Amino acid sequence: RITFYLTLNKIFMIYTEDFFAQGNTYPNDDKVQLVDSYTYETVIYTKTSVGIPSSGNGDGAIYRKKGNDFYKRQWTGYVNVAWWGIEGLSVQMVTERINNILKLGYHTFFDKISIDISGALYLQSNQKILSNQSRIKQTKPDTEIFNCEEKVNVSIKGFILEGLKTDYDYNKASNSKSVGVFCYKAKKVNIEKNIFRNFTYAAVSGLRELDHFAFKFNRVESEFTEDW
Repeated sequence: RITFYLTLNKIFMIYTEDFFAQGNTYPNDDKVQLVDSYTYETVIYTKTSVGIPSSGNGDGAIYRKKGNDFYKRQWTGYVNVAWWGIEGLSVQMVTERINNILKLGYHTFFDKISIDISGALYLQSNQKILSNQSRIKQTKPDTEIFNCEEKVNVSIKGFILEGLKTDYDYNKASNSKSVGVFCYKAKKVNIEKNIFRNFTYAAVSGLRELDHFAFKFNRVESEFTEDW
C-alpha cells in the first residue's frame, strides 16, 4: 500500500525533507511516495529493519529515520549526489558530504553541477562514478581531486576536473599531488571521457605498481602563461 495525501480532491505530495523532519505529524506508513526535496523527482521509501545504520538517523538519502522507524529509498542504478542536497553548502561541507556519500560504496552519479572542494575525494573499491559534465575544482594546494589509492575496480567517467593552477612546486616534482586522479597501487582503473584542466603536475599520478589501467578519450588542457 502506497500512501498519498489528498486535499480538495487532488493528490498532495510531500517533500522528503518535510516527511523526515523531526516532529512532523505525517503517519509512518509502510510505504510512502514522496517528492525529492532537491531533484523534485518522485521517490518511494519503504519501511525496513534490514541494513539500517547502527546509530544516528540514517545517511541522509538512502536510509532515513522517522520517529522510531527506518525507511529505505527505492531506486535502481546509480545514486545521485544531488539527493543529499550538496548545492549551496560551504566548500568544506561539500567536500565532507561527497566523501560521506562515496564511503557508502554505491555507484555514484554527478549531474551537471559546478562545485569547489577543499580536499581529496576518496573512492571505494568496486565503485563507478559517472558525471554529466559536472565541474569539480580543487581549491587546496598540492591535493588531488579523486583518490583511488590501493583500490580495486574503479571507474571515473564524464567529469570536468580543474586544478588550482597556481600550486606548482619545483622541489616536489614527481611527488606532487596537484593532479586530477591519484591511483598508487590501484588495480583495474578506468578513466574515461574526462577533461583535465590546469593541473600543475599531471592529469593522473601514482602510476607505480598500478595494475590494469585504462586512460581513454580524455582531454588535458592548460591555461598557463609564459610567466608561469
